[in-house]
Amino acid sequence: MDTTAIPEGTVTVVFTDVVGSTALTGRVGDEHARSLMREVEALVREQLGRHRGTEVKGTGDGRCPHFGRVRRSSPAGER
Repeated sequence: MDTTAIPEGTVTVVFTDVVGSTALTGRVGDEHARSLMREVEALVREQLGRHRGTEVKGTGDGRCPHFGRVRRSSPAGER
């Protein structure tokens, strides 16, 4: 990790996890499960870009992003 990019002050850290991913892999198989995990990763990264976040770490079905600046947002669908 590039330590020069670590934000100062208040930082919001988020941990994501796909619940039941091991069981899902057993049901749909490795290839399809991995494809679904790539979709999750893309969704998380899209939101990171949208909200100026940085992904600290990704592990299998989980992600650990952080946001250096936090602002209150409207409920989903409202602008």
